[in-house]
Amino acid sequence: MKLLPDGSDIPQDLLTAQEKGEVLFICGAGVSMTLGLPSFRGLVEAVYAALGENWQIHPAENEVMKENGQLAGQYDRGLRFLERRLTATGKVHASGLRARLRAAVRANLQPPEGRDVDLSVHAALLELSRDSESSVRLVTTNFDTLFERAWPRIGAAPSFAGAAMPQPKTAACTGVLHVHGRLSDDTLGLAETDLVLTSAEFGDAYLRSGWASRYVYDLVRAYTVVLVGYRADDPPMRYLLEVLEADRERYADLQKVYAFAEIDGDASLTKALWEGKGVVPILHDTVGTDYGPLYRTILEWRTYAADPTAWRRERLRELFAADPSASVVTVERVTELLRHGDASLLLSELVPQAAWLSLLRQQRIFDNGATS
Repeated sequence: MKLLPDGSDIPQDLLTAQEKGEVLFICGAGVSMTLGLPSFRGLVEAVYAALGENWQIHPAENEVMKENGQLAGQYDRGLRFLERRLTATGKVHASGLRARLRAAVRANLQPPEGRDVDLSVHAALLELSRDSESSVRLVTTNFDTLFERAWPRIGAAPSFAGAAMPQPKTAACTGVLHVHGRLSDDTLGLAETDLVLTSAEFGDAYLRSGWASRYVYDLVRAYTVVLVGYRADDPPMRYLLEVLEADRERYADLQKVYAFAEIDGDASLTKALWEGKGVVPILHDTVGTDYGPLYRTILEWRTYAADPTAWRRERLRELFAADPSASVVTVERVTELLRHGDASLLLSELVPQAAWLSLLRQQRIFDNGATS
């Protein structure tokens, strides 16, 4: 269902799962970029600048950073190349390298300060990602603490990172869960944890020790997962989805995974690339770097989720004011809004003109218990 005319078409089964408290959001860098924080590429560029390094003169690193390079976009591998190269050059370059690299990450992911900081999208995602007991739990691969700052409940946000995250489907599974680690936040009293940043660290989390792989499996067994703020080829996506892709046919208890997916030129190709990863894409348009339609859809979804019947009532009130013979699109929209089990209630409250009732009978709105 489209909550906004220019918004994404959210599958009805996903809307229903969210109403039941069965949906868990996993959020990436795209969400924090709305507040000026960098993408993974921007973060890597900042690390190079802070260390006084130039990837262009090092072939392997250049293949990661240049457009259409053989390793283009594999920024976790690029950081590992950088780390290994500097370590190999001797003590002068390697001294405190890990600390300096983390300091550069920390400096570029500081939450914006001030009263005008708009955390409404973060808050909306938190409110949508709740269980049947209304406990909020959201997973992020971001290191920043913007979700903690947007926490919609009274008191400080529970915040966990890495292997310390509570197990899914337990009473303790609440709060903001940083699967790849968390930076410190003095304002919130949060300490920094280990970060999963380079390909070596991803390899440990997902392969060698495998704690992240096991956690992702458990998440997708327990919840309907929705990915927000990722591209299909983002490094965190690569690791998260490779965990699931090969074994989906072997494990019947894995739930659906959805992703809000930016249309990158060809909508059918974008759809196919996500589906090839075992993910149901929810396509959205962008204008340049403007992700407004996506985030307006998320904000509207929060409004819808607060009272779906009231939301549909107001949309129908506007639509019933129009002539039903004037627009096929309007008729389709009214029909869609009345197929949710509360049609009798809404029609008795709104009392549309006779022409609408006749048309709705033709659309079989009153059949098969649709208005029960």
